[in-house]
Amino acid sequence: MSLALLASSPLGASPPVRHAALASSEPAEVFQAPDWTIGYYATIWTPDISRANGGDESTLGVQFTGEWLITPALTALGIKNEKCDATQKSWCDGQVTYAVSTGKSEDEARRATIEEVDSCAQCLMTEEDKKTMAPPFSARAKNPNHRGAQYLSLGGGANAPDWEVGPMLDDFVDGSAPIAALKEAGFAGVCFDIEGTKGGQELIDAFERAFAVLRKNGLDVMITTSHSAPYGADSDDIRIAMVKSWVESSNVGYLSPQLYTSGGEGTPQLEALMGVNGDIPWDLYKGAKAKFVPSIVNKGQVGALASSQPQPQTPTPTLALASPPA
Repeated sequence: MSLALLASSPLGASPPVRHAALASSEPAEVFQAPDWTIGYYATIWTPDISRANGGDESTLGVQFTGEWLITPALTALGIKNEKCDATQKSWCDGQVTYAVSTGKSEDEARRATIEEVDSCAQCLMTEEDKKTMAPPFSARAKNPNHRGAQYLSLGGGANAPDWEVGPMLDDFVDGSAPIAALKEAGFAGVCFDIEGTKGGQELIDAFERAFAVLRKNGLDVMITTSHSAPYGADSDDIRIAMVKSWVESSNVGYLSPQLYTSGGEGTPQLEALMGVNGDIPWDLYKGAKAKFVPSIVNKGQVGALASSQPQPQTPTPTLALASPPA
């Protein structure tokens, strides 16, 4: 699991599509990463009052639910496909009533509740509102609960299975309902937490197809992994091939290796992942098209990372910033 996110600078084969050739329409505009990336992970199990939400300088946030499919992950965040039920409507109406008691008009109170309580959007937002109000997880909403462009994390939870070809990647089909829901919620992209895997080239190809579909639909791709490569893989050759595919992909916006093991480290761990036959070297990341944005334990490690002298082959970030969960 990824604990806290960090920031950095840019580094530097789309296999055949399994489901069908992508439609010939022009791809939607993808979120453009800023020159400086400052981010954080927000873990769903942390109480709202202490959940990481970044600062005014944050450009990116990852909503971490521990789920591995889009729909359950959105549901965990209060974004549901079904209509607003009576219980939820009553609760949201209560929030509006409270806001009115503070001096807001009924309409001001309703709109404020939509902006401040993500799960109330489906109960209170009208079709007219949708024309003028940003979706709940959109950076345009300027919601203080989640600052910066928001990414939905998939995988990496305590109960999450290893990534393999099959249901875990079946959502990533052009025009699928889960991708539409992701966009409607205002997310800028998906963060794939790829640590445990089962499969070889067929899994690498399936990931790239998924990344391509997201890009075509205007969504960015971020990948976080255990140090320099997935700790769970069928062989070192597969670990290396997987990292190379990420580095060469034009569909990945961020690469975020985790510079920790337990999450309690006092300084960033710059060691590469130890595979079966030796280290999976950092120099695999050289020339990556994506931004190299390591994950660290907490904000206090920014200075240590910036001033450290990594191994010569390690890509060095120009800036690192993190906001730890509680």
